Amino acid sequence: MLLYVRKSLQKHVGKGNYMSYFKSQKKEHFAKFKASYTFPVVFDYNDDGISVSFPDLPGVFTYGHNEEQAFKNAKEAVGLHIFGIERDFEKVPLPSKITQINLEPNQVVTIVNVYMPLIRNRVQTLFY
Repeated sequence: MLLYVRKSLQKHVGKGNYMSYFKSQKKEHFAKFKASYTFPVVFDYNDDGISVSFPDLPGVFTYGHNEEQAFKNAKEAVGLHIFGIERDFEKVPLPSKITQINLEPNQVVTIVNVYMPLIRNRVQTLFY
């Protein structure tokens, strides 16, 4: 997942410039955003594991062999996606109410909360 952030940033600012891109950004930029976000997550149980989707974050998907791994991957996926939204100066979508999410018989909805200062620090440390 972190590799996706690096490739996305390379595409956004150019291959040679992505390392210096974030350093040029003021830390105050990320101070404008919330410290944590909570989103509903849909777990789709299959014979080979759990597919994870996010009704409010189109195009974001992950997977887990069991519930523990699915939760861990879901938190990472949400955190990295929100980091990308913040980095691109876009508006973070509002979460849906769990009662408004339509489910199939093999699906359940749950809630994932991510603490963004940890995600921001991790991405900055690894890639910038």
